[in-house]
Amino acid sequence: MNIYIFEFLYYLLSFIIKDVFYYKCRYYYIREEKKNRKLPSYRKIQVVDQMSSLSLIFIWLDKHVGNLPGGNEKIKEKFRKILTPVRQFDRPTTCLNYIKQNLKDKRILFLTSDVFADELFLKEIASLSNIYHIYIYNQQGIDYQINDGSLNEKMGLKRIIQSDECLYKQIILDLINIYSNESDRLEKSKEAKELLKSAIKFLKTIDDKDQDLQQMEESLISRIDHFK
Repeated sequence: MNIYIFEFLYYLLSFIIKDVFYYKCRYYYIREEKKNRKLPSYRKIQVVDQMSSLSLIFIWLDKHVGNLPGGNEKIKEKFRKILTPVRQFDRPTTCLNYIKQNLKDKRILFLTSDVFADELFLKEIASLSNIYHIYIYNQQGIDYQINDGSLNEKMGLKRIIQSDECLYKQIILDLINIYSNESDRLEKSKEAKELLKSAIKFLKTIDDKDQDLQQMEESLISRIDHFK
């Protein structure tokens, strides 16, 4: 009888030891896997706080509130991450009044589709001093004539764009320019360095960078190195 009890205790103890060993190994495996897990190809840009500190805001005027530019889910996801913070409107008059009444202290990047790209309306938008850039998502390929000085400066032909990828790229380049200029203003401060780092993060979200963009990235990295 004692022999059976001894065998039972032996097998029970063996089972417990093996079970503990298994779960302990699994714990270390999962922990190391998390450490070594590759970052996704598109890194989420965590610069919302910096945009707030720069008083930057996007205005998106479209006939369907909730829609964002993008012909496929990948580019839509990029727009979702970059257009933060954003205010969306589906009526030009409501949009214009809101900007005048509530966003006087904000730097505005204004996006709309060709549906609302009336020249008189765009001229009024461009006349506001806190509008930095105007973009038209021109899916219809409408030919625009720009005779107004402010509209030409803030929009110009390069921001009348048919391709969602090109629209995204232009917004990124304008953000990099804003961040870079603000970094220059802050000179050698910690905030200036962080702005340049964010500019590089913006740049890395552009697929298939040409030589000019590669040189831009090298220039930003070089500027950061001067902070060390």
